[in-house]
Amino acid sequence: MSGEKKGLVRVQEMLATDRFARAKELRQEGKHVFGYVCCFVPLEMLTALDIVPVRLLGDPNEPQTEADKHVETIMCSFIRSVFDIDLKGRFSFLDGLVVPHSCDSVCMTWGIWPYYNDRRAFKYFLNVPHSATDTGEELMSHAIQDFKEKLEKFTGKILTEDALCSAIVQHNRQRALLKELYNLRKEPAAPITGTEVKQLLIAIMSLPVDEGNALLEEVLDDVKNRAPRKAVGPRILVYGPAMDNEFIDLVESCGAEVVIDDACLGTRFFSADVEDCIDPYLALNRRYLRDSKCPRTYRRPPEEGLAPGQTYSYEEDVKLRLGHMEKYSREWKADGAIFYVIRFCDSHGFDIPDARDALKRHNIPVLVLEGDYALTKEQLKTRIQAFLEMLDQ
Repeated sequence: MSGEKKGLVRVQEMLATDRFARAKELRQEGKHVFGYVCCFVPLEMLTALDIVPVRLLGDPNEPQTEADKHVETIMCSFIRSVFDIDLKGRFSFLDGLVVPHSCDSVCMTWGIWPYYNDRRAFKYFLNVPHSATDTGEELMSHAIQDFKEKLEKFTGKILTEDALCSAIVQHNRQRALLKELYNLRKEPAAPITGTEVKQLLIAIMSLPVDEGNALLEEVLDDVKNRAPRKAVGPRILVYGPAMDNEFIDLVESCGAEVVIDDACLGTRFFSADVEDCIDPYLALNRRYLRDSKCPRTYRRPPEEGLAPGQTYSYEEDVKLRLGHMEKYSREWKADGAIFYVIRFCDSHGFDIPDARDALKRHNIPVLVLEGDYALTKEQLKTRIQAFLEMLDQ
């Protein structure tokens, strides 16, 4: 990428104009550009074939006029927004679309998506299992193999293990840089705000991995050289699905400091690396199925050490599935947690009681909010402010 502006300034300018500008430029140069949703698409396979992957997000400020002609309104308003924007032609520069079986709303939308918008040369539904069991891993291996074959047929290239291993190194580097950035937020006054982190994630998900890594390195340099900031209020963990809307901005505008998240557009994107020194396809299988922190994936506790007929207690099960949230709150010294669940998101909604218990057991107060992808800001603001005042007492 060219340009003299560095770091967060470049991030903000990207989002203020067209975050897909670089992808469109690469498309004009002859590269394939694929859009994808959710955290289950093995991006390394696309990178290895010189395909530019870009994360598709909705627009909470755009009235959903086209999607509502085709899907009911009693479903996830985030994926409905993504579908609506595509129907309006705003993703017309993409020559490929990859959608994983992440949840019922995504799956049902895919059932009609190719028919109402079939101009793309490559359309693929990645059938990711919902259970991280031995059977689930076997099914996932078939899904990855089929994906590989379809990509090779489309590109006319062979996906070699050397190219895939090289791509894995690049994506693991990106994850390492994001972990380094997030670790800076453990400081008493985090040198970067939650809003800035969200903007950065949106930006790098719109770039080829090498250019995203270069941008991340620039941002890290910027942040490390910033003048010390003063703590602005309670330290908050946020939990929920895609948070590219203004929810984090709203929480911070109420006087809090969002220091850590358990969200699709956040730690779930980079928390687990792809293992090296093993079969790269097996490594991808484990990373995108077994190591997923998304509530749509059932992670069965290991049975080693259990006597015949013995089962895990409720507390043990919650710790095994959601213990990372307690770890986040402890390491980032969160004073409280705010959950925001998009209405009709059953995957997150069903996990709310267990996730809340996992934190309350460690004396972390929790505020649970539910609403649409387009926020009702004043109502939410009142409840968030009351919660923050309770934390300050």
